[in-house]
Amino acid sequence: MPCDSALLIYDNYDIWKVDPTGKRPASNVTKGYGRLHDITFKFINRSEDQFIQGDSTYVLLAMNNKTKDEGFYSFCLNSGEAPQLLSEGQFHYDLGYSGLKGFATLDRSTSYFVNRQSAKESPNFFVTRDFKTFEPVSAVYPEKSYNWLTSKLISWETPDHFKLFGSLYLPEDFDPKKNTR
Repeated sequence: MPCDSALLIYDNYDIWKVDPTGKRPASNVTKGYGRLHDITFKFINRSEDQFIQGDSTYVLLAMNNKTKDEGFYSFCLNSGEAPQLLSEGQFHYDLGYSGLKGFATLDRSTSYFVNRQSAKESPNFFVTRDFKTFEPVSAVYPEKSYNWLTSKLISWETPDHFKLFGSLYLPEDFDPKKNTR
């Protein structure tokens, strides 16, 4: 099926190629990797009016639903392979500053501008070519001058057996063995 005759849609984890005429069955182009590993994939800065070239390698933003880590995977629509991990960590990435006009392709000659932050690190700007290594271009770290915080992912089950997640934030020097009274 030619690339311009299909739609790419998301489910809770993976990306599917769908024939809008319904003549061909939908196919999971991320090969079920997202569902199998509890990872949600999204294209970076998707543009509704841009076409995906089947032989190009694209970068997917990924969130691990168990750990809440974010990262990046490479993906080629026509390769027949599952997405390949580039990087993942306890960060949140804001790509709104990247200036991308469409999908991010992994051609190693283009630099991408990202904003990255975590509970331990203030938001700062980074440049990357491969989404594996990130070179800082700003250095704003107020946390170095204060007793900052740490974050721990916690989970619990509701009375109706629904699993919830949350972040517990504590002072960096918190000692649960100390009596605070």
